[in-house]
Amino acid sequence: MKARFNTEYLNNWVWQGKNWLVPFYVAKTLLFTNKPLFEKAGITTPASSFDELMNQAEKIGAGGGDQTGFLTLNFDWLYWALIRMNGVELLTPDLKQPAFNTPAMVETVQRLAKATAGTAINKISWTGRWVEPLGAFASGQVGMLNAHAPAYFFLKGQGAWINADTLGVAELPGNWSVPTLHGYAISKGTKDPDLAWSFVEFCTARKQAQSMADTRRVLTAYTEVDDALMARLRTQEPLAYRVLKTQLEHTDKLTGNWPLPNDSRIKEAFYPELQNALLGRKDAKRAMDDATRKVARELRRA
Repeated sequence: MKARFNTEYLNNWVWQGKNWLVPFYVAKTLLFTNKPLFEKAGITTPASSFDELMNQAEKIGAGGGDQTGFLTLNFDWLYWALIRMNGVELLTPDLKQPAFNTPAMVETVQRLAKATAGTAINKISWTGRWVEPLGAFASGQVGMLNAHAPAYFFLKGQGAWINADTLGVAELPGNWSVPTLHGYAISKGTKDPDLAWSFVEFCTARKQAQSMADTRRVLTAYTEVDDALMARLRTQEPLAYRVLKTQLEHTDKLTGNWPLPNDSRIKEAFYPELQNALLGRKDAKRAMDDATRKVARELRRA
């Protein structure tokens, strides 16, 4: 059964040498671009570095009106690729201590905060969740969006301007991306573990997985299923094919996917302080110092 699945995606559920979930469907972040705004700003290719990404966002944001350069989804660490491309790690390799409070992190946060104070980064990046940032990009007034593949189908339904000629698809600089993962697990407290396993096997078998992939147009990490979906989309929906193709590439550069049983508590400790810095409520160094203390406390509790 294990051999069915994409190794890099499956490895997201490895803890203490064991796999704890079976994939249901998977995705990772990519960079959606507004080609008309790129052309208006004189930009010909997506950015290949963090500095270039910020410079492009500034150029697009200088276009006037309600125009801004860049948006990101922020839940489930989906923004972390912006930080990882600057060489910053959240935790030490043993996952026991904070490792993010470095000069590179402070500089990165300062750059993001400056861009957010202007028109380079849309402030909804740090305050919205799903509908708000995707709606802002669908309006056609934002140059770039960092989101995962399922966002495409929401955007397509909201933005009349979106088609194969106007929507660009690219990797973030360094090919870094953050996965968003959905899988089946069996509760330790179940009274029927064998029946639960039979259910997982049924749901993830070829026929059921293919039906789900074809209906939802999402990847399952089941290699043969995903290959069949991609072959169909390549001719029937070329733009959706380009979006999903990014989900199968550079899966060795996933970040923001630490195997933490207390992941939600770590996020709740870290993100408000990052948000304080990005929205100008605190200076970057003070915010990272406060975040370090809070994250360290959660790690000790674990």
